[in-house]
Amino acid sequence: MSLRHAWNLLANYTAALAFIVLFASGCATPVGVTRLDEQAAHRELNANILSTGRPSDYSTQILERNALGERFKSDPELVLAELNSGLGKPDERDRLFALSELSFAHAEESGNESYYLASAAYAYAFLFPANPTDAPGPYDPRLRLAVDLYNRGIALGLATKDGKEVDLHGRQLGLPFGSLSLEDNPEGFTYGGNYLINFTSLADLKVRGLRNTYRRAGIGAALSAGVQPLPNNAASR
Repeated sequence: MSLRHAWNLLANYTAALAFIVLFASGCATPVGVTRLDEQAAHRELNANILSTGRPSDYSTQILERNALGERFKSDPELVLAELNSGLGKPDERDRLFALSELSFAHAEESGNESYYLASAAYAYAFLFPANPTDAPGPYDPRLRLAVDLYNRGIALGLATKDGKEVDLHGRQLGLPFGSLSLEDNPEGFTYGGNYLINFTSLADLKVRGLRNTYRRAGIGAALSAGVQPLPNNAASR
C-alpha cells in the first residue's frame, strides 16, 4: 500500500467518524420524552418533599417562574423571604403552597425548627383562606399534601431538643416572618382523672404485632401521651 493510499483511507475514516459523532449529537435533543412504567409514573406524579425528599413540581414551578430555582439551592432563606414578600399578588394561593413545602424542605436541610412552624402556618393559610372561594378544591392534589405538611410541621416544629416529645406548653415562638403565640388550656390536659404528659408524635412511631393499623383522616398532629393520676380524684384509674 502506498503512502498516498494510506493517507486517503485515514482521511476518509476520520471524515466518517466525524459524521457519526455529529449525527449522534444531533439526536441528543435537550428536551425529549421517554415512556415510564406504571409504578414509576405514579411516583413521578406524587413526588413531594414528604415522599421523596424533594419539592413537588407545583413548588419548583413557582421557583422557576420567578427565576429563583438556582438561588434557592444556595440561599433558601433569602428566596423564601422574597416569595413571602410577593403574597397578595394574583398567584398568592400558589405561593402559599410553595412557601409551605419549601419551608419544610429548608427545615429538613438546616434543622431550623422555626421553618417547620412556618410550613404549618403557610399550609393553614393555603387550606383556610380569608375568602372561602380561594380554598383548594377536593380534586386539587395539593389539598392532601398541605394537610400533611401542616400536621408534620406542627409536630416537628414543637418538638423538644432531643426530638422525642412534642412540647405543648404556652410560649412565644419565633418564625422567619414574625412570631407565634402558643397558648395552652390546662383543662385540655386532663383525661379520666389523669393529667396528660410526655406527648409523642404518632407519625414517628411504628406499631408491630397488630394485624391492622387504623387511621382517621383529619387536620392536626396525632399525639400519644403518658398519664399522671391527679391526687384525690375519684375518676382516676
